[in-house]
Amino acid sequence: LPPLPVPDLQDTLDTYLETVRPLLQSSQDFDYEHTKRIVQAFAENEGPRLQEALERRATDMYAQGSSWLLDWWNEWAYDGGRASVCFAVNYCFGYRKDTRNPSQLQRATLLTSALLQFREKIKDRTLPADTIRGGKAMCMKQFETLFHGMKLPGETSDTTVTHHIHGNSHFVVSCNGHWYELPIYQNSSSPQQEDMVGNQHPVLSAHQIQHLLARVMEDAKSRKDPGPNIGALTSQDRDTWFTDYYDRLLPLPGNAETMERLETAAFLLSLDPATPETREEMSRACWHGVHPRDRYFDKCFQLLVFANGQAGFNGEHSRADGTSTARMSRDIVLDSEAMDLISEEEDVPPSPSSHSSSSSSSSLQPTYLPIQVDDRLNRAIDRAMAYWRSEVKDHDIWVLRYKGYGKGLMKQFKVSPDAFVQMALQLAYYRMYGVCRATYESAATRKFRAGRTETCRSVSEESLTWVESMADGSGVGWAEKERLLRRAIGVHSKRTAKAVDGHGVDRHLLGLRLIASTLSSKSGEDDLMSEEQTPSPSLPAIFTDPAFSQSSHWYISTSQIAEPCIRTYAWGEVVPEGYGCAYMIDEDAVQVNICS
Repeated sequence: LPPLPVPDLQDTLDTYLETVRPLLQSSQDFDYEHTKRIVQAFAENEGPRLQEALERRATDMYAQGSSWLLDWWNEWAYDGGRASVCFAVNYCFGYRKDTRNPSQLQRATLLTSALLQFREKIKDRTLPADTIRGGKAMCMKQFETLFHGMKLPGETSDTTVTHHIHGNSHFVVSCNGHWYELPIYQNSSSPQQEDMVGNQHPVLSAHQIQHLLARVMEDAKSRKDPGPNIGALTSQDRDTWFTDYYDRLLPLPGNAETMERLETAAFLLSLDPATPETREEMSRACWHGVHPRDRYFDKCFQLLVFANGQAGFNGEHSRADGTSTARMSRDIVLDSEAMDLISEEEDVPPSPSSHSSSSSSSSLQPTYLPIQVDDRLNRAIDRAMAYWRSEVKDHDIWVLRYKGYGKGLMKQFKVSPDAFVQMALQLAYYRMYGVCRATYESAATRKFRAGRTETCRSVSEESLTWVESMADGSGVGWAEKERLLRRAIGVHSKRTAKAVDGHGVDRHLLGLRLIASTLSSKSGEDDLMSEEQTPSPSLPAIFTDPAFSQSSHWYISTSQIAEPCIRTYAWGEVVPEGYGCAYMIDEDAVQVNICS
């Protein structure tokens, strides 16, 4: 695949000014002409030198199989953040209902079986590549880090680790707060060696998975109390969680060993006692949970199966984006629906033991993973639960499913469905607040090696003119309103295409900013500057201009997923006064999940 491009400097600066102008027009706190002079000075002075340095980095990183952006983006956007990953970073899908009405055990069995087969395709490198229009392959690098990963809290920056898919052959199940390790392969005698020597061991059959999950559910039910609520700890801000993790959780006997098994596990399967039905209930249950006891928000992803047979997904965002995990979700939902349900009318084998000595298929059994708690850890859990409850209470989720029309009618009118919905969001915000503010739309750049995302800046002078024309008393006729809407949609579609082609504004400016920070840093200082840090006085004025931060303060954060198997899609706002808007455009309906 080609390298992620470094856009032309002047083109980026011109587009930046185009996107800043409508945001500054309605505010007396900003002077567009002042910003324009700063940008022109940057183009004539520091900009070319930083551009050359960024282009050299791009050449070097491509030679290493990566991109100029990837490592920076992982740190700046994810690992360096100190906010709660549960409420500020993770995202979720709610899967469509299986029309056969399987039980929790049956749905978990089929989805897990499909997921293990999907993992095998990644391990064996037989997973067909995603493609874009024209059949061109997209970068599949994200799938290499999809399984066996976990975020570890750090003092100033987290570390996201991914363990090799070869040599790690287990996943973890949480049921009533109790954790269990389950094997992936039928021969589990030497899980650390079986892949390394090239032997091909079969993945557990669906019958074996159901047997094992039935054991887990029986054992968890038989225990006197729920397991410790470790999931609540992972919902906290990262500084608090760092202290709790290293000072309270890990030092207790056996906990480090248990956490290592969770860290190296392929994924976490949550057998959740909640019974969500509506789209709002599914969104909350899959996002932050009805209760966090059976969650671990730092795990690469959690497969969620509820007591009523509903199911979903919660993803830790550091190393994978929605396009990759939506593809995985589509595959496992479709594959699970094609499998036969397995009757539960079977004898449930004995409860789990702490170890297994037999390698035969008949002796496969879960391994209980104990977590020790003491008074200090219990107090930390209580504090974390208070935080979790407060955040849940403070957040609203509303799911609008509009059935008047969908992309079918939009295409009849020869407009981009995505751009049409983006304009609708702009109009809704303008009608509420009387102003347009910075709006982020995620655009996938996976046509390039190690590509992830770019920002499409949704607000334009054309979109502002249109929403103003829609105001009561504007005096603008409907024919003119249509013309203005089509013009705004056209501008947005062009910006989206540029972003997908790696020629957006925000990632390029981020690269130049980080290059400037690197070149101006003294020996021993951090090269990277997180969003919360005060910019260095030596940074070029374009990055310290208030208009720069205002134009990337994302009051509306948006993204679209187009997968029929996904019923709900949600995440939280990215700024305190903002909205998270996840939307899906069906043939005859439009759905928007709004979180704030």
